[in-house]
Amino acid sequence: LIGRRGSIWLLGTDKIDRFCITFGRYTKAFVDSFLMEWESLENWVHEENRKSILWLKMAGFDIEEVKPFGLDEENFHHVIIRREAVHDVHGSNDGAKHIVQRIGRNRSETTV
Repeated sequence: LIGRRGSIWLLGTDKIDRFCITFGRYTKAFVDSFLMEWESLENWVHEENRKSILWLKMAGFDIEEVKPFGLDEENFHHVIIRREAVHDVHGSNDGAKHIVQRIGRNRSETTV
């Protein structure tokens, strides 16, 4: 976290492919809910991580041109989404918090 910027990160598995539509819907809700708290979300994605880049595009992130990054200076894309960009496209995100709270409730109800 730097100021009002958050760093978004996800560790996924190949099983996400089986639920890509549902995963995509919930992604938008989570990103919108994070943007209620942070002015922007950003991170770096390796250029060969095509599924992540596609997921981030679907979620509304801007994908910048590759740049050398890290110790080995491999090619990474800087990705960012800004609160004002989401509100300009989607209007209000009032429903996002409700969806995320509902997901959390459902998850805790099924946890053993």
